[in-house]
This record gives sequence, structure tokens and C-alpha cells, in this order.
Amino acid sequence: MIADISPVAPADWENYAPMTFPAYRGLPHSAPLETVALGATAFGGPVGLLLGRLQPEGGIEVLSVYVMPAWRGQGVATRLFATLEGVARAKGVGRLALVFTRPHAFDEVLGRLLRSAGWREPRPRLLLAESSRERIMQAPWVRRAELPPGYEIFPWAELTAEEGLRLRAVEGTPGWHRRELSPFSSEPYEPETSVGLRRSGDVVGWVITHRVLAGYLRYTTIFVNEACQAHLVALPMLASVMHRHDASSFVRDADRAMFNVELDNKPMVTVLKRRFMRYLTSLKLSYGAEKLLSASSAPVPQ
Repeated sequence: MIADISPVAPADWENYAPMTFPAYRGLPHSAPLETVALGATAFGGPVGLLLGRLQPEGGIEVLSVYVMPAWRGQGVATRLFATLEGVARAKGVGRLALVFTRPHAFDEVLGRLLRSAGWREPRPRLLLAESSRERIMQAPWVRRAELPPGYEIFPWAELTAEEGLRLRAVEGTPGWHRRELSPFSSEPYEPETSVGLRRSGDVVGWVITHRVLAGYLRYTTIFVNEACQAHLVALPMLASVMHRHDASSFVRDADRAMFNVELDNKPMVTVLKRRFMRYLTSLKLSYGAEKLLSASSAPVPQ
């Protein structure tokens, strides 16, 4: 039997939700206009899911793809991706994007799928480092790191509307962050552990955290303004987040830490290598792939 591919109806979402990451399970309800959920169905039940999200710049980012083990190797994932292309063209979207880690159990399968579907060759984008909370708290600098005079760390939830507008305005300007390091995203951040950094009253840095995978706190975005990097303020900021994680209400449910560091963020790559390496339990590369669509693309297989 060939699985049927179709958009997931809101009433059916609870049957597909376990096929994606916990942090994304609420998207069809919290952001229905941005969410693209395609389900594979056979014998009246779900056998696969592709979950995507419309991006502000006009593309669709694939957040997760899952096919039940008994249905793998039968072209279900290929047809989910092909159907996504049809959905994208119908919405006037010309770009699809996907991120994934290596090494990964499905490296070879995903590589074949993307190549056969005409995606561009994946490129490395992030270092993904993992550690247990207990292990990383053993690092001496976590206890000793102190801010220089004139700086203060504050809960990100206390960022003012005026400060938020200013940070959006300076994005991409010299010394400031690129879009990939923006502290603002459609994912709800973790308020207990996300912090900002002020210098003489102005926001100059941040560590934004998310609870995406069960058992993990993800340090998603780490940034310090270029003019302040020589003052070595990243370590005190990270240490503050680690102490907040240690004292958080969810520490028993998320006892591990995952650090996302952009390869282009050279200062933070250096910090990771010099200060974190001996305390890590895993280090992987995150890759990004994309496909640019044209109006003349082949029709969606049915």
C-alpha cells in the first residue's frame, strides 16, 4: 500500500504531534498561519510527518521529518518533501531550508534524499556541543567568572520594548549581530535561564535559551557586541546562565545542556574550544541545506 500525503487537519494534529520535537508540538495551535504540517497516512493511521514553518523572509524551514520504522525505505519521506514543494509554490514561496547534524544515524539516507530532490549541497553552519549540567558546573571558570565594572546581567524577560526596538534596528550593522544571532525568534524562549548584558545601561549581549529536546536546555544564541568582546564578558554571562539552570524549576526535567555556536562567531568558537572542550560529552556539526524553487518545477507525485 502507498501512504497518502496530505496537510494535517487541526483536529488530527494530536495523532501526529508525537512525531516531532516537544518544542514544536504546539506550533499548529500557537502559529497556525506560519505552520506547514504534512502527514503520511496508511490504513487509517499516521505513518509519517513533515513539519515546516514559514520564515519572515519568505522561505519555508523544515523543522522535522519522521517516518515510522515499518514504513521507511518505501519513499514516504521523498513524497513528503515533494509535496512540500507543491505547497511552497502554491504559497508563492521560492526557497526551502533544512538544518541537521552530523554524525547522525540517517546521514546517508538524508543525503540521498536531498540530492535526488535537487537540493544544494549542505554546508556546515554550527557547532553543537553537549554536556551534563553536573559536568559543566565543574569548570573552574563557572564559579570564578566576574563581570568588569560597568556591566550588569539581567533576566531577558526584563528587556524593555524600547531596548527591543533598538536591537532590531542595529541588526546587521557594524559590530552588531547578523540575523542568525538575533535574540528574537518565533520559538518561545526559556525565561528562567535567558539573560541579557548591559553596559552603562545599554544592551550589548545576550544568551537566549530554549527547551527543545526532552532532557535538554539549549543555549541557542550567544552574542556579545564587538566593542565589548575584549572585556571577556561572555564567560560571566554563560556562568550566570549555568547557575540559573542549576537553580531552575525544571532542572530535573532538563539536566543536560546543548550549546549552539555559529562557525562565523569566531570569539565564541574560541571560548568553546578553550573553556568547554574537556567538559563536553559530545561535539557535532550542524549543516544547512536549501532548495530554490522555480515555477517550472516538476509536479508533485501523487
